[in-house]
Amino acid sequence: MNINGFLCSPSVSIARSLSAGARVGIFALVLFASTGFAQAQQPPSSPDSLKPPQEPQATKDAPAKDKWVWEVTPYVWATGVGGSIRPSAAGRTVEFQESFSDVLEDLNSAFFLAASARKGRLVLVGDLSFVDLSQYGVVPPDTRARGSLRQVSLTMAVGYRAVAKKKTILDTFVGFRSWLLKPAVESASGSFEASREKSFTDMVVAMRRSFRISDDWSILLYADAGVFRIGSHETRQFVGTISYQASRDFFLSLGYRELSVDYRQNGARVDAELSGPILGATWRF
Repeated sequence: MNINGFLCSPSVSIARSLSAGARVGIFALVLFASTGFAQAQQPPSSPDSLKPPQEPQATKDAPAKDKWVWEVTPYVWATGVGGSIRPSAAGRTVEFQESFSDVLEDLNSAFFLAASARKGRLVLVGDLSFVDLSQYGVVPPDTRARGSLRQVSLTMAVGYRAVAKKKTILDTFVGFRSWLLKPAVESASGSFEASREKSFTDMVVAMRRSFRISDDWSILLYADAGVFRIGSHETRQFVGTISYQASRDFFLSLGYRELSVDYRQNGARVDAELSGPILGATWRF
């Protein structure tokens, strides 16, 4: 990995030198591609998320309607990443496409957690994702260095249960998705290090529909999209899962998630899409 561009003048060399894992946060690097991105600030994403597999939907043994119902869902997202970047108004557009196995090679740690609360027709949802990626390379003059990227995304929304029938549920939401991105470079000897951060927030509207197909099985569909272009030019997300109710308060979910962001500033652009299967476990109390 040649991380010279990562620290000195971020440009097309960033996209070429950073391998899979770092490219998951490629939009973070683009934010610093020109002097217009020199401010200190840095899923998806994800995440970033992110309304994964939860709300045990139209399920059996549902709690009383006048009480708060809480649910917590840790989950795994086996995401790949693809898209394109233009580091500056005068820079070239570079395309990238990496599979989950490629991303996994540079992964240090990751954490994904979704939660929801409901009382009557009031519904609150949230999703937090954290990813820490790194790779070693060489910067002039032949100095071994470590390039890293930390990415945090948080989605929160408040909603209304518009439909609540025995076999189907429909929720509508309005909320926000915030991103914090931090790329950094540090020499192996500790003789130098550099890092920057970038954050931005999008307002999103969303809809979630669930169907009970048997006493123990249900299907959930969720979609959201950014509005007003407050942070990025465009962001959207889709989640589809099938869930099994193992007990009154425990659920297992398997499905697919897709999250995209199109961020533009001062002629630079990042158009990235993260997608892949998800697996989650939900506890309700």
